[in-house]
Amino acid sequence: MTLVSRNIGDQAFTLTEALHSYFDVQDISHTTVQGLDGCSYLDKVQNFASATQTGLVTFTTETDRVYVNTTSECVINDAPRQRQIHVTKQGSASTVVWNPWSEREKAIADMAAGEYRHMLCVETCNAGPDQITLPPGGTHTLMAQISVT
Repeated sequence: MTLVSRNIGDQAFTLTEALHSYFDVQDISHTTVQGLDGCSYLDKVQNFASATQTGLVTFTTETDRVYVNTTSECVINDAPRQRQIHVTKQGSASTVVWNPWSEREKAIADMAAGEYRHMLCVETCNAGPDQITLPPGGTHTLMAQISVT
């Protein structure tokens, strides 16, 4: 997937952007994300508190995090299906990892009860403190490549 932003105006502007990738997983409780160990993140569930990821990202409650200064590949380990989903990116220095869990799911109109168990977002983005400034005539390309093994 590729998103190209172009400034057709005569003044610079700053933007944030994301490729909102929703992945179907068998069971979020048995799903992990690797590639973010040691990365700092802003925890949106905890009022944007800053923390550092230790080990794999696991899911036992609502998760909504903006990982900063991340340029590496993330791998979603969908253990029940014995597969890995690789998310490789370019033009991005942040990653969002999100699952609404059961309570937040109730407020999302297009999610049926229990669907949170089978979904995960790992978003290639420029978000939080990672913002892009485009000069007049400038462009920025955000890319995500997704593969399954």
